Amino acid sequence: MKLVQILEFGANTREFGANTREFGANTREFGANTREFGANTREFGAFTREFGTNTREFGVNTRELSLLSRHYIV
Repeated sequence: MKLVQILEFGANTREFGANTREFGANTREFGANTREFGANTREFGAFTREFGTNTREFGVNTRELSLLSRHYIV
C-alpha cells in the first residue's frame, strides 16, 4: 500500500508540474494580450482625438460656408 501511494504521489506531482507550466504559458500569453490591448487602446485614443479635431474643423467650415452662402445667395 505504501508503494502505491508513493507512485500516486509522484504522478500527482508530475501532473502538478505540467499544470504549473501550462499556467505559466497562459500567464505569459495573457501578458502579451494585455500589452496588445494597451497598444490598441492608445491607437484608438489617437484616432478618437483626430476624429474630434476633424469634427471641430468640419463645424468651423460649415459655419463659414453658411456665412458665405448668406452673403452671396440672393
